[in-house]
Amino acid sequence: GGGGSGGGRSRRSYDEQTLIPITASMLLSSQADGSGSVVTADGRELHSVKLVGAVRAYEDFSTNVTYKVEDGTGLVEVKQWLDDNDSTAVTEMRQECLNEAVYVKVIGQVKDYDGKKNLVAHSIRRIKDSNEITYHLLEVVYTGERYKHGGQIVGMPPTSSNGVGFGPPLQSNEVGMGGGNSVQDQVLCAIKEHDEGDYGARVEVIVAKLTAGGNITEPEIRKALDDLGAEGHIYTTLNEEYYKYAA
Repeated sequence: GGGGSGGGRSRRSYDEQTLIPITASMLLSSQADGSGSVVTADGRELHSVKLVGAVRAYEDFSTNVTYKVEDGTGLVEVKQWLDDNDSTAVTEMRQECLNEAVYVKVIGQVKDYDGKKNLVAHSIRRIKDSNEITYHLLEVVYTGERYKHGGQIVGMPPTSSNGVGFGPPLQSNEVGMGGGNSVQDQVLCAIKEHDEGDYGARVEVIVAKLTAGGNITEPEIRKALDDLGAEGHIYTTLNEEYYKYAA
């Protein structure tokens, strides 16, 4: 339909571009609303979501990898499509799942096929700090309460940068996931600095900022974006030219 203005319309716009932390049960109990959207019990449209859980099963196909991810509230199927640019991080993730049960953070899009809900992953990253699991559950509760109160609730921030949730991996030697890769570090900082509005940071703005000093090239920046996306630290929004930080 057309792009009306009104409160309901702005609410939909907010939901479509906001990364919502969820549990498996929230996804499994959600309902299709007839317009192609999937809606939670409290009325939020699920588009881009974040799920944390343990990989309980895994199937490797020629075009995709399908994971069964369980978080204590239910079991969700997560599909990750593969392409010719399948990164080392994705390959390593698949190998780790073959050898042991691992906890992961999934960022993806909710799909409903004939009443069956699943996630199509933009990125899947292994969790190495158990604080991330706890923080995710707190974030689920916080964002649910914040939605119920129209965004007026105060208290715990939705993201953390001081060592309680997702701060440590970003501030430790795991940054760049290659032990302090300076290009990835600078790309992450630029994304956070220019993360404006629902769509996040534009790639051309990041490129213009980081190439200005003459030390980094655009291909290096785009490779860093690909790697950071594959590792679950950033995700695309409107299209491949917009990124948000996956705090």
